Amino acid sequence: MIQPTDHILPPAIRPIQPDEIDQVVAILQEVSQWLISRGIAQWNPADFNHATITRWMSSGVVLAAWREHSMVGTVTIDGQDDGLWTQTPSEARYIHKLAVSRHVAGQGVSRALLHAAEAHIAAQGFPSARLDCWAGNTALRRFYTDAGYTLRAIVTEGTPGETWDCALFEKALSLS
Repeated sequence: MIQPTDHILPPAIRPIQPDEIDQVVAILQEVSQWLISRGIAQWNPADFNHATITRWMSSGVVLAAWREHSMVGTVTIDGQDDGLWTQTPSEARYIHKLAVSRHVAGQGVSRALLHAAEAHIAAQGFPSARLDCWAGNTALRRFYTDAGYTLRAIVTEGTPGETWDCALFEKALSLS
């Protein structure tokens, strides 16, 4: 059976250039607003700006997905775990801020970005990829599980009076 997305070509994925930072910011802010509209306060749009993305580029790699000449998604990979994985030491890299423009949602861009991030991590010689999300986002948790990630823990983070549960996922990678 032909699926609605069968005719759509996979996106081209590559590291961003400094002159593309504002496009990354726009996608992250768009997705933040969409999450908030659905009652998921996982990201604050104000947290995404030029300085933040520049910092991510200096400590890791920011990948972007492209369709034709438009950026349609982004993901960041680095060695920082935001302090969430202190109970599970090992060699890994961390996937952060997977975001896809809403006009291409459901077209495989998220999965392609996730695979590209995993390939990048494996090519650097790291045996596993880790990521996290708000534990209450069941659709995202299912997406990660379907992509081969295993739930390792639920941890509480935040500040006194404002805490939330975070789901930690990990996937073993094939090193070649």
